[in-house]
Amino acid sequence: MKNGMKGLTVSIYTNDFARPKDFGGGGNLLGECKRATIVGYLDEDGDLVELGPGEGRVSEPTEVAPAIVLQRHVGCLIAIPLVDTPEGTIGTMSGGAFVSSHDGRFDKLAEKLLGHRFYAAIPLHDRYESPETYAALSR
Repeated sequence: MKNGMKGLTVSIYTNDFARPKDFGGGGNLLGECKRATIVGYLDEDGDLVELGPGEGRVSEPTEVAPAIVLQRHVGCLIAIPLVDTPEGTIGTMSGGAFVSSHDGRFDKLAEKLLGHRFYAAIPLHDRYESPETYAALSR
C-alpha cells in the first residue's frame, strides 16, 4: 500500500461464530478489528484504483482500521484487505463478516461500481485456511 492513501472508514459487522480465533490452520486477516478503511477498488484488470475526489478520501488506514478495497465479484461486491495472506495458506474468502457505513459516499461508491442503486452490507473476504482445512471444508 502506498503511503498517504486515504479512504472512507466503514464498520465491520460480525458475530463470534463468523470470526473464531482459529479455523484449524487459518484465521482472518483483520483480527479483532471493528473498522476498516476503503482506499479504492480493483478494476477489471485487478489494478488498484484509488478513491477520487468526493468518494471519501478522508482517513488514512490504521492498525485499528486497516486498508481494504472493493472488487466486483459475480455481479456483487466484496471487500478485500490490502495485506498478504500468510505463506502456505489459501484465501482470501468470506468468513461471515460484512462492511457497511451510514455515510452516503459508501452507497454512491457501490452504485458506481455496480451500475445500479445499492443499499446493503458488503461481504468481507478476510478469511484464510490451511490447505488441509480448505480441502476438508470444500467436500
